[in-house]
Amino acid sequence: KEKALLGRLVTQVKDKATRAGAGYWDHARLADTIVTQAVITRCNVMTAKEEYLKGFRLRSTARQRESAMDHLLDLSRLLPDGQAYASLVEELRREAASGA
Repeated sequence: KEKALLGRLVTQVKDKATRAGAGYWDHARLADTIVTQAVITRCNVMTAKEEYLKGFRLRSTARQRESAMDHLLDLSRLLPDGQAYASLVEELRREAASGA
């Protein structure tokens, strides 16, 4: 039941993030929702990477980017499969630094 509800939530958030004029918070919200789905269903957290990067490319501040990555690092310390979250942060930092 929770997986079905979460699937519907992901769809709703994705619809908003893919509309014209979507901003940083729309993409960050979608990435965070994907991360929540990964925590609950144990699916691949790396699927959130592109949404974080889309948000980072918009008018995001360094503080916004670091806040998102700090939350992922917190999860990496709390979850049994936390290395995947730490790896996501490493990739986000590398790509953000390269301007990708």
